Amino acid sequence: MSTPRVALGTAFTTSFQATASTLTPAGAEADAMAKIKVGSKKPESKSAVHAGMALGLFAQIGLAVHLYSLLVPALGASRAGLAMGLVTFMAIIGRTLIGWVMPAGIDRRLMACASYGVQMAGCAVLVAAAGTSIPLLLLGVVLFGLGFGNGTWLPPLIAQVEFVGDDVPRVVALIVAISQGTYAFAPGVFGMIREFAPPAAGLASGAAPNLFVAAGIVQGLAICAFLAGRRRSVPT
Repeated sequence: MSTPRVALGTAFTTSFQATASTLTPAGAEADAMAKIKVGSKKPESKSAVHAGMALGLFAQIGLAVHLYSLLVPALGASRAGLAMGLVTFMAIIGRTLIGWVMPAGIDRRLMACASYGVQMAGCAVLVAAAGTSIPLLLLGVVLFGLGFGNGTWLPPLIAQVEFVGDDVPRVVALIVAISQGTYAFAPGVFGMIREFAPPAAGLASGAAPNLFVAAGIVQGLAICAFLAGRRRSVPT
């Protein structure tokens, strides 16, 4: 179990270390940011960034901690470890892909919503796998992994364009701190869901539909938070 934990821990450490490098715009992105008026950066949008990042990471960490043990009954210990490594690999692919294709002037809140939407689809596939279908389990892992690396860097990029330059470092530090304090409780909360939720009759031990549904619901709430902040931050 140490291998997947180390892989996931390395991915998140790298993500938070890379956040600092995203705060200084360059090239075309700097031109796009120059067009944003200071008056459009309303302070009320800050809470939505906090909520979106905290909820998204809560779902990711809560599910990731338990995912290995849920995959073992169907895949075996060795292949379940490889599947957890696949989560990290797909996180790199997803993050790199968005970095390549995301236009400078795009609404970054929508990009964050799309990323969590892919993970919600992954949770739905994991529910459909019922703990036994190996192809569906692997597809769910791939979809979950694609958005795994975006939860730590898209919110700082949102703050970059919605707050004045002097406020950005403070906002990023604050949303990261709140997110870390929030998702620290995720493994325990998801563990209680897994332990006390009524088991589904006739399903394999790795099915845990309540856990996957809970992760999908929290990710849906993260999407709502980003969209709500988008409505509030539109210039009037």
